Amino acid sequence: MSWKYIMVQVDDRALPVIFPGQLVHAEVWQRLRYPFYEMAKMKDPAVVSAGFLEGMAVAVATGESETLRIKARDEDTQLINNHPYEHGMPSPLGNSSEVLILKKTIDLLTLRMRELGG
Repeated sequence: MSWKYIMVQVDDRALPVIFPGQLVHAEVWQRLRYPFYEMAKMKDPAVVSAGFLEGMAVAVATGESETLRIKARDEDTQLINNHPYEHGMPSPLGNSSEVLILKKTIDLLTLRMRELGG
């Protein structure tokens, strides 16, 4: 299955919205705009980038949204991959996909050990 994303800026946080590739960027944003408006305390949140994701364990942001007329940014890959750890805030992990790869590897090995009864 393919995946798309929209990166929304709310105050000082960049928040990724990831959704199935069958949906249209502009239609997803049209329906999600109000909840982000509420989150931003009635300020208009901005879509700062949008595109496609290759992979989900460690995602790579590429391309652009034709319907929103906005491209993926270089920093989107890091923001999406580090979001569970940083919650969209800048931090020292900002350029550290290696941390995520290591964590995913440990999680998979732990799961495999449980499956094997170890």
